[in-house]
Amino acid sequence: YRMRRKDKSWFWVVDKGRIVNTEDGCMSIIGVCTDITEIIQVQEKMAERNAMLLSENEELQFLNQDIPGGYHRCANTPEMDFLYVSETFLKIFGYTRQEIQDLFDDKLINMLHPDDRYKMLKFAGMGRSRDGALMEYRMQARDGYIWVIDQSRLIRNGGDSFFQGIVMDVTETVELRRNMQILKEHAALDILLMTASGGKRHYQVLANGLSRDRGYSAEEAELFLNTKEYYEVMAEPDAEDRSLAGWKAIEEHRDYEETFRIPDMEGRMIQVHLTATFAGESGEGSQYLVVCEKIRDL
Repeated sequence: YRMRRKDKSWFWVVDKGRIVNTEDGCMSIIGVCTDITEIIQVQEKMAERNAMLLSENEELQFLNQDIPGGYHRCANTPEMDFLYVSETFLKIFGYTRQEIQDLFDDKLINMLHPDDRYKMLKFAGMGRSRDGALMEYRMQARDGYIWVIDQSRLIRNGGDSFFQGIVMDVTETVELRRNMQILKEHAALDILLMTASGGKRHYQVLANGLSRDRGYSAEEAELFLNTKEYYEVMAEPDAEDRSLAGWKAIEEHRDYEETFRIPDMEGRMIQVHLTATFAGESGEGSQYLVVCEKIRDL
């Protein structure tokens, strides 16, 4: 317990005593009080330290396992020397912590593709505020360069500052985007994403090879498809019946296909084969991947 000193401050004591019989037959207590204030203070500091270590351990658990992507913390230097990288960061690139030190001199900038380093250098040069940046660039991994998205920002803590960020491997996304661009520029087909809901079909043009051959840009084709009813595009006497049959397939989430005639910008007819594949439901309606292929000129 605590006792009060003459100066009105408190100190901790441990009190040990025993009951004895005096010579006159009375019972008395003999006790010894020992000042243990320093011991208590050490215990309190140890408890604070343990709490801090527990908090740091929870933070490391979060950084290493609970967040998507790999966490990195770098010094506010031109080459962005690594201060810390998470286990997920190491797994993404396939290196150990020691290998990053040995191969890249423990610097983030050295892991970037030479043609992409300007992006990080520009960000580091401008990073004098808490505003973050979302950057896409290539980084060296064990099996070659991979594309990553890096969400980084400058953190100021008192008189110190450092960069921290999360990187995610987006190699497959970048390759898919490039392949889609090649497909869009060179495919002889129209590839459309159709969303059907409320009696309306909305089209997004993914590739416009057929429309381009008919004299339409991707934007013109998309506008044309989205301002006319489905059956109005066809040059067929039973176009409306075909449209109703298409809606029935959509309601049942079935794939469907058909062949019909459509005019180009100069009124010349071509025969087209359409295949619609059910892709799933979204918040906006039933989605189909639609492929239109020219069969022949008429």
